Amino acid sequence: MVNTWMAVFLRVHCDAVEATRSQGDSSEDDMNIDSGIASGAMTLQTAMVEWKAEQEREGRRLAD
Repeated sequence: MVNTWMAVFLRVHCDAVEATRSQGDSSEDDMNIDSGIASGAMTLQTAMVEWKAEQEREGRRLAD
């Protein structure tokens, strides 16, 4: 069920996720200009990394 929701989320919001990835690659000066957006981008990136790690753990658990 979680995979289905995440698939829908990514399909609908893939442009926003990609935009946060490119913001995460910005220079420190760019991030200081609008730290609110940069902070949100980092929060989304962190959540996506955590979700990916959890999915990998769950995949290994189910495979065992």
